[in-house]
Amino acid sequence: MGTGYLSNQIANGTGRDLLMQAINTNGTSIGQLASTLNCDINSVKGAINQLQAAISSVGAQTGMSAADVKNSITMGNM
Repeated sequence: MGTGYLSNQIANGTGRDLLMQAINTNGTSIGQLASTLNCDINSVKGAINQLQAAISSVGAQTGMSAADVKNSITMGNM
């Protein structure tokens, strides 16, 4: 599985919703996302932590809050 597989899994509305819920630390969603991706929950949690750090970095670079960056990503504006 490569990044193309992951992109396909989160490209649809359901996958994107699960990812955003997981980023917002919804434990059930983390489990569902791990199941969808057929991987370990700890791997998903590690990836979420990396995403949160990247979102914070983008926010710092653009002068936006992390919440604004998340909203922009959700709306497809980034």
